[in-house]
Amino acid sequence: MKAYKKAFIITPLVLLILGIIIMLISLTAVHFDVKALDLCGESEKITKEYAVSEIDNISVNLSSTNVIVKKSPSEKIKITYYTSDCCPSSVTTEEKELCLTDNLNNSWSFWEKGCFHGIGCLELNTVIEIPDKSLWLNTSDKASDNHSDTLTEWLFSLSDTLDEPSENLPKINVYLANGNVSISDINIGNINAEVSNGSISLSNIDNIYGNLKATISNGYFKADKTRCHTLDIESSNGKVNVSNTGARNAINVNTSNGSIEVKNIVSNNISLESANGYISGNIIGKPADYNITSSTSLGNNSLEAYNSQITNSVKKLNVVTSNGDISVKFTDKDL
Repeated sequence: MKAYKKAFIITPLVLLILGIIIMLISLTAVHFDVKALDLCGESEKITKEYAVSEIDNISVNLSSTNVIVKKSPSEKIKITYYTSDCCPSSVTTEEKELCLTDNLNNSWSFWEKGCFHGIGCLELNTVIEIPDKSLWLNTSDKASDNHSDTLTEWLFSLSDTLDEPSENLPKINVYLANGNVSISDINIGNINAEVSNGSISLSNIDNIYGNLKATISNGYFKADKTRCHTLDIESSNGKVNVSNTGARNAINVNTSNGSIEVKNIVSNNISLESANGYISGNIIGKPADYNITSSTSLGNNSLEAYNSQITNSVKKLNVVTSNGDISVKFTDKDL
């Protein structure tokens, strides 16, 4: 009888929990109208502008939204974001750092506030517009600004004094628990983007002054038409695609579960490592331009013949995967 009473009590609870799980999966699997569901509450759109002399660094730390960083058509830094009772966000400026944050710091915050935070907010975009670097830094660099240079011409036209970017450069930091980050047409500062569940996309970034770092745990990464000092990519579950990209110092790609695809990339140091996935694509130059190290536990390796070659080059190419093919070629094509 006691067992029967326990089962009578437990069964409805289990069914209730399963029902909530099914509802959440259904909502996230299809497109829905945010306003109709009102899961995020009545959202207020806020836009703020700042003179470049007021801001040195920008930091975004949000739970669930999409973040777009792009070039500003004006001479000011502009940020557009949404806030509501259930999804509160606020901007502060202290010591010339602009910070956009929300106070939902854990996965249970939406229960505490009695709303489904994050489900509706993913439909809203946070937009940050950045002026040209010449307005922010009061400087310009011919090698960076001259887009007629090919990637290799640009890479080797830079002086050695630019080997270490200044720590005083403006910094853009974006941290998202859920959502996508898109950064395009930016030519200033150090950029650091970190996403737990979502994608990161970089495009048309022409910035020899700064480093670009992307960390992503569940989602894909893509970079196209990008020039920088160092490009670092860390991915735990997802595909990485880098194309038409050059880095003065290094291009480092490391993924634990996912493939790596590269097309027309060049750098003094290239490292492509995957624990479970194939590595494919082409690198600008010739095999003799690089000291090559490559290996795969299970799969074919197109670079194996170059492992023992002796060159006078200081450039390095490291390509390693545990489970997958290595199909990397060299191309004379330049961009």
